[in-house]
Amino acid sequence: MDQRRTTLSLARWGFAVTDVLKAGRLMPRVMFALGVAALFAACSAGPIAVPDGAQEVHVVVSGDSVTIMPATIRAGDAYIILDVAGTSVTIVEPGTASAESPSPFTDDDLDRVRHGDTFLTSIGGFADGEPHGNVIMFVLAPGRYAFLADNPETVAERWGGTIPAEAMGVLTVLP
Repeated sequence: MDQRRTTLSLARWGFAVTDVLKAGRLMPRVMFALGVAALFAACSAGPIAVPDGAQEVHVVVSGDSVTIMPATIRAGDAYIILDVAGTSVTIVEPGTASAESPSPFTDDDLDRVRHGDTFLTSIGGFADGEPHGNVIMFVLAPGRYAFLADNPETVAERWGGTIPAEAMGVLTVLP
């Protein structure tokens, strides 16, 4: 069966939300991002200020290359900061149609994403710009999250089917 895409653009808030129909079933891939986008839209009135002592994750996007510093943080509030003006980042996390408590990405799951397979994942992200500037705050649960410069299927296609290590940053979140 052909894969159909339905895209809901929340570009005003810097988010892109995509649901994919696979095997005749709607697979919500962005429950996390949609919830964050709704909360963000309701609560944010301007650029986000990072409080003193807050946990920061710096993301550098250059072409398809993504670098995350630090690569390991603790669970809880994390301020994701795009260090290069005018860039955006796509964030991939485990997710299912019943994503009440998604399990962390395994090595096999990350390998699937490296090959452009996003089945049972949630995809969201944000771009540098208004209303939040280059910072957004996420409440992150323990697990691993993949950061890419574009949709995983698109990046994998550009690289001949496999996303190279430098094109997919992995953030590990510890309890």
